[in-house]
Amino acid sequence: NKASLLGVKIKDLARALEVMLSGANVTTFQKEGKNYDVVVQSIEGHKRSMEDIGNFYVNAFENSSSPSNVPLSHLIT
Repeated sequence: NKASLLGVKIKDLARALEVMLSGANVTTFQKEGKNYDVVVQSIEGHKRSMEDIGNFYVNAFENSSSPSNVPLSHLIT
């Protein structure tokens, strides 16, 4: 499959889609005695079409220990 040929792990692909489409609470910070969640996700208008999703990037470890970024458009058929 394309993902494995480019060095993209399926779990990384699934996590990237989950975060970009649904969001993920990545940390909490405190200010003036109050806790605030930090949520990462894509902007609502940037995830409406397959073309939008094709513009998301995922880490790939193609024959190397340092990752490169691969757009999902290279993996979507």
